[in-house]
Amino acid sequence: MTSRLARLWQPGNPQRRVFLPDFWMAVVDSPKAGRGRLPPYCVKFECDPKMNREDIYQYLIKIYRLPVREVRVRVQQGEIEYHTPHDYRNRKAMWKEDDKKIAYVYMDKGFKFNFPDIFAKDEETEMEKKFDEYQEGMLHNTQFVNRDRNGTLNVFYSSTTCLEDSMIHLSVPDTQVLVERFDSKRKYIAYNIHINGFFHAAVRFNHLFNFAEQIRQRFELKYRGPEFPPKRVFQLDAAGVEDRRIKIAKYLNALVQYPEIMRHSYVEKSFLDFQIESYRATSIFVSVDVYLADGEKHVIKCNVNDNTSQILKLLCSKLEYHDCDRILAHFGLFMVSPRGSSQTEASDVMIIRLLRNFESPYISLQNVNMKSAAQGVYHKLMLRKLIWDPKLEEPLLQNPLLSDLIFRQAKADFQHGQFTVLKEEQEVKLRAALQRDDKQQFLKLCHQQPSYSYEWMQNCESDYPVSGTKVQLKIGRRQIVLLHGDQFSTVSIFRATRIRVWRISQPVDDADQLIFQFEYLMAKDTFEWITIHTNQAILLSLLLQSIGAEILNEVNNMSIEEQMFGSGKSSAAADLEAAVTTRRTMPEIRSKPAEVIEKELEKQKEEEESRQHANKETNGHGSNGRDSSPADPLGVAAFDDLFTTISDTLPQHNAAFSAINDSDL
Repeated sequence: MTSRLARLWQPGNPQRRVFLPDFWMAVVDSPKAGRGRLPPYCVKFECDPKMNREDIYQYLIKIYRLPVREVRVRVQQGEIEYHTPHDYRNRKAMWKEDDKKIAYVYMDKGFKFNFPDIFAKDEETEMEKKFDEYQEGMLHNTQFVNRDRNGTLNVFYSSTTCLEDSMIHLSVPDTQVLVERFDSKRKYIAYNIHINGFFHAAVRFNHLFNFAEQIRQRFELKYRGPEFPPKRVFQLDAAGVEDRRIKIAKYLNALVQYPEIMRHSYVEKSFLDFQIESYRATSIFVSVDVYLADGEKHVIKCNVNDNTSQILKLLCSKLEYHDCDRILAHFGLFMVSPRGSSQTEASDVMIIRLLRNFESPYISLQNVNMKSAAQGVYHKLMLRKLIWDPKLEEPLLQNPLLSDLIFRQAKADFQHGQFTVLKEEQEVKLRAALQRDDKQQFLKLCHQQPSYSYEWMQNCESDYPVSGTKVQLKIGRRQIVLLHGDQFSTVSIFRATRIRVWRISQPVDDADQLIFQFEYLMAKDTFEWITIHTNQAILLSLLLQSIGAEILNEVNNMSIEEQMFGSGKSSAAADLEAAVTTRRTMPEIRSKPAEVIEKELEKQKEEEESRQHANKETNGHGSNGRDSSPADPLGVAAFDDLFTTISDTLPQHNAAFSAINDSDL
């Protein structure tokens, strides 16, 4: 009954001896609702594996004097860890936890057991919890920079993480019925999750429910969105499945609005696991072709569960480049398709989507090609730059590999007519530099061309200048360009620094194209909405936010979280005057107390009144109150929407209007 020996009895010792075995029992809490709940007179124990039902019965009666009526025992198998968890066919067990013996002890029916409160409430802990909740509420309010614009969020991302990693557009458009992997007779309903406009994974409800439970446990104080739909005992009908799909979509869309949650490694890994589980790969070892911008192919041997950053690191190793962080900072892995009907030119491509770390590039490529193969279109992966201002390329030209990657893309764009040369003599110099393979000279000449460094999108339809206008769209150099009119000869330029808000809308008819709208500063205090109908609306939004990230990182020289959690609106008269002097240079944003800002603005107002009074005495007439002063050409000091959002659906901070005057419009 015990592994220990009894103590030797010697004369003189008490005749009655009590010898306790080395058994142990621990009370286990049980759920209060659901299938796992127990009646109030039943207690769940985890006990020593050597104990049988009689031992448990005698243990509780003799030692604790409990009114035990019946004991039921079961053995719970320990968890098994596999070396390849997702490869169900070839996986091998690496480690197994010890089995547990669980005992269900039924007392008399008048007995009621309450699980003890082991961790008593501490008054100091409760105060800390309330203070944390107060801070969370304050941080939530800072997302709304203009309370008059309901629903316009200002969400910031950490500067230590690549900004585009957190840009996600989620939808759950439909469901499908799938067969169990190892039991063809059993079926289940899977919910199709689309990310950034493309199919990502078909996930069963149980996995989504477990994901939501982990989010609730990890971020209970941060998440304030709609609840995830609960489990149901009985099978749902068609109406119930549709209602559950809508609730799941609302939950995921609300979750995207919390960047501190979406940045977490658990969320990134969960979405990657969803995709891997849905794809059901036959082998874990695969190879994927990654093309450079000029069409040179590199075969990357990887695992099917490698995400985008891991593929880029393997590519850096293939290129024998060890500073992979610079590649990740200035380049992205794009999925591209041949431009037009040409399948021969490997470098004449159009970008389709920007791959992120929550997906496997191999699986994403396979999913897209399975649908497009019927039309004879095959997509591929290509490394392209994410640099939107050519002057930012100049410091990178000192690095041989980075300059080579930029040169390859510039060479391909020049050969395929993606940018035009203004002067014939410059074109001669460009071709001569290509023949000499002079990369530095070629790129310097490219930087002098206004049409260089653009990404061409699909032809689409816009309401500018009139409704129903057929346009060619390209984005680059921190601006959106629309070409329209006869032979697309008329050019309309929209600078990213003048865009206040943009949004993506779903048309009523699913067959129609997505709607991309942005609010643009046409003239002083005059904003207009520009509408573009294109299926690349989500990609356009991602690229536009990447431009906003580049502007912030270059101008502010501070982390985005510092801007968000700084003290109040960061603006002052000195900053505005410096902005006008530098004209096109963005103002440096510094945090100052509100009292200091008010005093500086009052001082500026007094100086302006004295200046107007002097002008009135000199010229014999007063100036119009609506005219802007030389130090404030757009009335920025009184402009309430100076620090508004640059994105509605995928928001980003915009500090752009202070460097614009009437001559720029």
